[in-house]
Amino acid sequence: MSAYAEEIVRAATYQCALDDGRIDLGGVAAIVAGYRSVRPIGADALIDAARRRWWKLLTSVWHLKYHYYRGDRASDGLFFSDERMLRWWTANLAEVEAVFGQRQR
Repeated sequence: MSAYAEEIVRAATYQCALDDGRIDLGGVAAIVAGYRSVRPIGADALIDAARRRWWKLLTSVWHLKYHYYRGDRASDGLFFSDERMLRWWTANLAEVEAVFGQRQR
């Protein structure tokens, strides 16, 4: 796995996250193309990183730890925005991976 690919996926999905949980896939494609114009990276590495990022979001409970164990409610809004994005991403997993897997031109 490539840490570079994972960072591209993380940055692109958060930069292109919409308030309703959708991810602007056209924006993701543009960001990925921009990164790839500077440093080539294979489609397989990006698809793998997208799946890993999705899985990390799916299994992450850091928001809940902050809320319940620390009594810190500062991240509560992030919990709900991440949940909306995760729900949309899960329903559109193939489309998200397809955007990251577009072949470099």
